[in-house]
Amino acid sequence: ESRIILSQCTIYLATSPKSNSAYTAIGKAQKLVQQTGNLEVPDHLKNASSALAKDLGHGKNYLYPHDHPGG
Repeated sequence: ESRIILSQCTIYLATSPKSNSAYTAIGKAQKLVQQTGNLEVPDHLKNASSALAKDLGHGKNYLYPHDHPGG
C-alpha cells in the first residue's frame, strides 16, 4: 500500500543535494562528550509528568517551542 510513496521518498533522497552536516555534527558531539563526560540533564528539559517531578524542579522554566515565533 505504501510502495509508491516509499519509492518516491527513496528517489527524492537519492537525488537530493548531499551534505556532511550530520556527519560533522555527530563528530563534534562525540568529541564534546569525550572532553566533558556525561553531564546532568538541565531541570527545564526534564519531564515533569508527576507531582514529585514538578516538586524536584523538572520542567521549571520550560518554554514550549510552538508557543513562540519560529518554534
